[in-house]
Amino acid sequence: KMKFSVAEKGNTHYLKVSGSAGGPSYYTEIFAFENGKQTEHATVLEVYAEVSEFSLNNRDLDKEQGKAYKERLPKFNAINAVFHDIAE
Repeated sequence: KMKFSVAEKGNTHYLKVSGSAGGPSYYTEIFAFENGKQTEHATVLEVYAEVSEFSLNNRDLDKEQGKAYKERLPKFNAINAVFHDIAE
């Protein structure tokens, strides 16, 4: 089950989608937007809460860069949306 959350820092708005990748693995995608346009797309795979794989804008980077990227992000707030009786 994927979880959605949002954050804001200055003029940058973030959307984070994350969830279990099976076993001790956790997968996260982070999208950054400025003025309504996507400026970044990061993917992080963590195993036992440690960055295992990291990419930014389709470029694979090392684990330390992934850890530094995550540390500089603002605090995310969960999006809790529930839809009932949606008619077409």
